[in-house]
Amino acid sequence: TAESVAEKMDDIFFNGLPQGVTLGLGKFDHYVKFMTRQLYIVTGMPSSGKTNLIDFWITRLAYLHGWKSTVFSPEKDPEAHFNEYIHRIVGRKADVQHMSYEKYAATRCDLSKMITHMVMGRDNTIDKILDTAAEEVRKRGIKVLVIDPFNYIRLSRDTAWSESGAINDLLIQLKVFA
Repeated sequence: TAESVAEKMDDIFFNGLPQGVTLGLGKFDHYVKFMTRQLYIVTGMPSSGKTNLIDFWITRLAYLHGWKSTVFSPEKDPEAHFNEYIHRIVGRKADVQHMSYEKYAATRCDLSKMITHMVMGRDNTIDKILDTAAEEVRKRGIKVLVIDPFNYIRLSRDTAWSESGAINDLLIQLKVFA
């Protein structure tokens, strides 16, 4: 009933809905705000830029708001992925032709405080991913968990298994975790 959630309703009444944080991108910020405890799903055609978009978002959230992230991205080697982040942050390719080693090392050090990369091996079940993310929340205070791509999660196969049922269960687990 409304009375059972009256305290939270009163908070909204007096303080308004949470506003979320923005990425400092003008008109985009008018339409999209980020909040913790939410499940965001980015979809699109293969090779359409989903990973680049997500990587851009988490680096902006880190630099503008101090939000730490952990990334489950088994298609990418961590060292290459971190160099992509450095390129995104500095605006220049992360190599000796485009930046000094001092700038590279300083950015790498900053990046290490903001983003971690999960290396799961073959144990990439949703339970293991979420256990690892929960540990990152406790140890580092992460606010963002990225799972990219979704199809690298091992779905559990119980006796009444269907792919759509397993995906439904997985999405519920993700929302509860958030």
